[in-house]
Amino acid sequence: MPRTPGLPDRGPCHRGRPLAHRAASAPQPSHLRVTMPTATHAVDRPRPGDGADGYPPSAPSHWSARRSRPADRPVGRYGRTRCPVPAARVPAISVVALSRVLPADRLATIRRPLNPPGRGPTMSEAHGTPEEGAATPAVADEGDPSGPQSRRAHGDASPGAGRAVLVTGAASGMGWAIAKRFAAAGDRVALLDKAAGVADELLGELDGTGHVALQADLMDSAAVRTAVDSAAERLGGLDVLVNNAGVFTLHPITEVSYEVWQQHWQSTLGPNLIGAANVTWCAVQHLKERGGRIVNVSSRGAFRGEPEAPAYGASKAGLNSFGQSLALALAPYRISVATVAPGFVRTPMAKEYLEAPGGDAIRAQSPFGRVGEPDEIAAAVFYLASEKAEWASGAVLDLNGASYLRT
Repeated sequence: MPRTPGLPDRGPCHRGRPLAHRAASAPQPSHLRVTMPTATHAVDRPRPGDGADGYPPSAPSHWSARRSRPADRPVGRYGRTRCPVPAARVPAISVVALSRVLPADRLATIRRPLNPPGRGPTMSEAHGTPEEGAATPAVADEGDPSGPQSRRAHGDASPGAGRAVLVTGAASGMGWAIAKRFAAAGDRVALLDKAAGVADELLGELDGTGHVALQADLMDSAAVRTAVDSAAERLGGLDVLVNNAGVFTLHPITEVSYEVWQQHWQSTLGPNLIGAANVTWCAVQHLKERGGRIVNVSSRGAFRGEPEAPAYGASKAGLNSFGQSLALALAPYRISVATVAPGFVRTPMAKEYLEAPGGDAIRAQSPFGRVGEPDEIAAAVFYLASEKAEWASGAVLDLNGASYLRT
C-alpha cells in the first residue's frame, strides 16, 4: 500500500487499532487540522458566564460547561466532535414510551417536561407524582393489571381489548363487515349510518354486547357532532374510528348540465371528504386523551382516476392526503392514522355495475378474475386498528387484487 504524504507508515495492523489511538499517534498535516468549538447538550446546566473551558461569556445557554472541548483545540483527522443542539429542537418524549423502559426513580429525575403543552398527559397527570424511590402507580382493572381499561388508557388497540369502535356507513357493505369483525373480537361497536332504523335492526346480529346504533347525515355537521359525542358517552370513550361512509354517482363531464355537475360535486364531497373530516375532528376530541387508531376507507379510484365519476375520485384522493396529514399531526397523541384503498368490492353500491353487461369486464380487471369481498377489506381494517400496526401510520394500503399497480 503506498504511503500517504505526511503520515508515517504504520503497517497493515494500523487498520484494526482504535480510532482514538490512531488519531493520537499520527501527526496531522496542516490542511487537515480544523478548529471549532463544540459541546454536549444539557438543558438544565447553567451556561459558563466567565469564559470557562474556552467559551466566551456570550455562549448560548444550551452549551455545556462540562465535558466540553476548548475552542483552540484542533480536531484530529480521525477525531470526532459533538455538535451543540438547540434546546428548542429536542423532540417531545412519550410518557408511555419512557414508562415502559425506565424505572420510577429514573422518571422522577427527568427535569424537563416529557410532553409539550396540549400534547397528552404529563407524568404527574398520567401516573401521579411519584415520591423518591416510590413505584409508579399503574392503571389497571381490579384483579387484572393488564386488563382492558389499562390497555385502552395506554393507547393499546390490540384485538380483544374490549375497545370502543365507531364505524360510519356501518349498515351495509364494507361498513357492516368491518363492524362484525370488531364485534367478533370482543369490541363494543357504534354503528353510525344515514339510514334511520337500519342500524338498530342490525345490533342483534353482532357478537357480544354493549353495541349502539346511531343515525346522522354526514352532511349535517351539527348532527355529526351529536352522534360522535353520543357514541363516546355510551361506549365509555373512543379507541378506534373507521371512516367508511361514502357515495358513488356517475356524472361524466361531457354529458351533464352545469347545475347537475355542481350537485354531484356537493353531494359527493360532502359525505366522502368533508363529512369524514368532521367525524374525525369530533372523534379526536375523545381519542387525544387516551390514544387510538383512525382508519379511512378510500378507493383505487384515488390513484387511477374515475372518468365518469370525477368527484368520487377527487374525494378519495383528498381523503388519502387528509389521512397522511393527520398521521403527522396526531402521532404525539399516540393516535395512528392509516388508509385502505379497495378496488371493486361486492357490496350493494357496486351490485348494479357487477350485474350489468360490463360486469365480466370489471371482474377481469384482476388476474384473480373476481372482485373483492367485504370480509377481506374488514380484515385489513382490523389489522390497521391493532396495536402492532402503529408503525403503519400514514400508509395507504392497496386492496385491489392486483387490478391496479402503482409504485
